[in-house]
Amino acid sequence: MNVESRAADLRTSIKLMTGDLCYCKTRAQVASLRETIRQREEELKRLEDQAFINRCVAVLDTAGMGEHNVYIHWFRIDYGCWIDAEEVVNAGGLSDYLESLGMEPADVAELMTQDWDCQDAEGLASHCLHKYGSFDWMALEELLEVDCEPEVLAAGLACEIAPEEIQDRYIGSWDSDEDMAMEQWEEGGLLEAIPASARGYIDWQAVARDMELNGEFVRSGTYYFRNC
Repeated sequence: MNVESRAADLRTSIKLMTGDLCYCKTRAQVASLRETIRQREEELKRLEDQAFINRCVAVLDTAGMGEHNVYIHWFRIDYGCWIDAEEVVNAGGLSDYLESLGMEPADVAELMTQDWDCQDAEGLASHCLHKYGSFDWMALEELLEVDCEPEVLAAGLACEIAPEEIQDRYIGSWDSDEDMAMEQWEEGGLLEAIPASARGYIDWQAVARDMELNGEFVRSGTYYFRNC
């Protein structure tokens, strides 16, 4: 017998036994019947709680993952899973997202009665994960609206550049500081003042180091940004 069937049988028996209380002829019979009712009510509560957990887990297991994911642990059911944080934003919030997966509104309300926390995150979502399991969904929504390649955006955030400034301050991507310095000099016209025969003697590593010491750029990985 599954959980739902057993719970249905318990509800029926509890209702019948409650009605039988008026037919008890002695206090001992009343006490005995009430104890039986109490035990079955406790069992019913456990079964209903397990059924609730089973329903929630079944829905959460259908959650998909994308580029920007977050791992949420639900204390009410002691269960965690990865979900697509972008889909949560697009749905209008976590509760609406759970309903979009097929979870009943009553179950969503029950699930959200106790705390949940975000224990890990990937992609842009990792920049919205804070201490003690809190997550800034509004910040993620703002990041997703930035007109910029995800890799460039992530690198700019790692450099602590305001999201709205990242695209304007982005210089480009190079494998080394030397490559960046050489191309910047070339694009800026600085190489034109140097004879072609002398260009091979330029210490591009030193040039790049001076540019960095002068605060001309910041970088994360292979992505470079103007420092102002």
